[in-house]
Amino acid sequence: MTFLTAAILVLCICVYSVLFTGAGYVLWRKIGLLLGSNPSFTLAASFFLGTSGFQAIWALLQTIFGIKVALILLTVCLVAICVPVFSTEINWNRHKRYLIIISAGSCLFALLNLAHALSPLPRIVLDPTTAPYSYGFGAVNHSFRAENLSNAIVAADSLPLINQNSGQALLAAIPHVLGINMPQLSLIVWHSIVLIFSSLFVWGLARIWLKPRAALFPTSLVLLGNTAVSYRYISVTDSSHAILLSHNYEVVIGLASLLLASFIFWQSLQKGFDWMRLSALTLLVFSWVMNGGHFSLIFICLAILSFLLQGTYKKTWRHFCVGLLLVVVTIIFSTLAVGGIFAFKAPESGIPGVKSVADQADKPAIELRWFRTVEAEFYAPMKMVYLWKEVSNTPIEQTQQETVSPLNQNKPIIYDPALTMDAVTEPTKYTELLRFIKDLKENEILWKFVRLVRSVQLVILPLLGFALGFWLLRKKIFVLPNQFKNVYAIALSLFMSGWVISSIIFVYGQYGELSRFFAPGVSLSLFLLGVVLAVKSEQGNKLQRIAAKTIVFIAVLPVLIDFFIVGILGNFVLPSIDFMRYDSLGVGVPTEEADVLSIQERFDLLLGPSTTRSGM
Repeated sequence: MTFLTAAILVLCICVYSVLFTGAGYVLWRKIGLLLGSNPSFTLAASFFLGTSGFQAIWALLQTIFGIKVALILLTVCLVAICVPVFSTEINWNRHKRYLIIISAGSCLFALLNLAHALSPLPRIVLDPTTAPYSYGFGAVNHSFRAENLSNAIVAADSLPLINQNSGQALLAAIPHVLGINMPQLSLIVWHSIVLIFSSLFVWGLARIWLKPRAALFPTSLVLLGNTAVSYRYISVTDSSHAILLSHNYEVVIGLASLLLASFIFWQSLQKGFDWMRLSALTLLVFSWVMNGGHFSLIFICLAILSFLLQGTYKKTWRHFCVGLLLVVVTIIFSTLAVGGIFAFKAPESGIPGVKSVADQADKPAIELRWFRTVEAEFYAPMKMVYLWKEVSNTPIEQTQQETVSPLNQNKPIIYDPALTMDAVTEPTKYTELLRFIKDLKENEILWKFVRLVRSVQLVILPLLGFALGFWLLRKKIFVLPNQFKNVYAIALSLFMSGWVISSIIFVYGQYGELSRFFAPGVSLSLFLLGVVLAVKSEQGNKLQRIAAKTIVFIAVLPVLIDFFIVGILGNFVLPSIDFMRYDSLGVGVPTEEADVLSIQERFDLLLGPSTTRSGM
């Protein structure tokens, strides 16, 4: 019965995804972007437009009718909109082969995503009163916290006014409202679907101009690209992963919707705002109150930069004022109605794990700060660090404890208090590394220099994309795709917006400046780099073709290694990441194999009914 219920839940979410896509298509075809389109881009853009619109309208209607009644009303409207589209306007036989390929690829990715999601969890999560709400399954960041919020939405029949994102919890609540109570599985399924459509989005955008093989360049860089030239990948989205492996799918929805809003706004500066563009832009901006309020700041900055790039003649000025006024009014109205990160006076929600500005009593909600994107701790073993030591005659200090490694019975895992910076007789390389970082922090001049070097390192590939794109636009050595100049201008505006915001302002909860404010500009600049490399690979000499493929290989290799070796294989071989982190930092107790849930126990938890976890 459990697996039948799980199958019904998957079918329910797939049906709503189709309805979102159909409703979004109705609006999308009226916009008619100058960039052009193809089936993949149209499909993905329709999905993200429909999903954002659904979230915005549902969040607004629930303030009047409640969550359940609002969902029923919206579902009826979606069916009424989509039936004519699917029955009369789409030639299914023409796209049959395309749909089969997409469906097969989606199923394969969903299985990989499920394997990645089944991360080892400590046994304490079986008790809701002690299960930390910051834990959860690997595919969704803090999925227990999202479950708590989803449960509160269903129980109260309303979306609580909170100063935190609620997009993924709101979508996960749809099956629960309809009587299918598997919140963790709902989160994982939505996560898979959103990432599948994000792949179609990038691939489709590339296919507007490039052949299938060439389109792999920008698609790989955007979805799997590492922005740092480093032995390990660095934060690209707010969950410290590349977009295709992001652990926070509401941010992926927000990212795609921001790019769509940027394209719409750029075109409207040239052609003006009609009712369809105004409606689409309003829905997208409203949805950011749930998917990431920081997108609002980025978009306002982007709007100003776009206006300056397009020119200040009278017609453009009028269009700019209309668009910017609409955005500001929508941000204010959505914050008052639903909440989000700008709802500084939001009352305490009482939902375990949901942050509040009130929790930071001694810290301002908004403060100015100098530009910073990364801490040097990224060099430290923050993820999969174990201290391996061969059994020898060297006596182990009494402060060190041993436990048998589940990977190799002959190699014990050493619980090393040295990593707390305490002096030890035999310091390890990790001890020396953390001591080095500590010394850097105590030397302010050196620390600023290290931070600057790391910050520059993180934007090397994006800046390379801008530099090569500008060079090709000026020299005209290669034939660039149509509208490349417009995409370049939008990417530059997004990138500079993120840079400006992260340089001067810190908004409560938005501590990942690079990952949150830089992600849109970095993503689109990586797309530019991919397009340039694809053009050079097609039109350049042998050396240029080799160089183009080498850059892509270097950028995506760390992410692939992490996903397949650490993310999937590690889930079935290594103990809990949280325990490993404690072990590597020398706190807590040594990890025992029995402390980790078995595969069957993880599945039982994944398919279990909702509960509120209140552990810290």
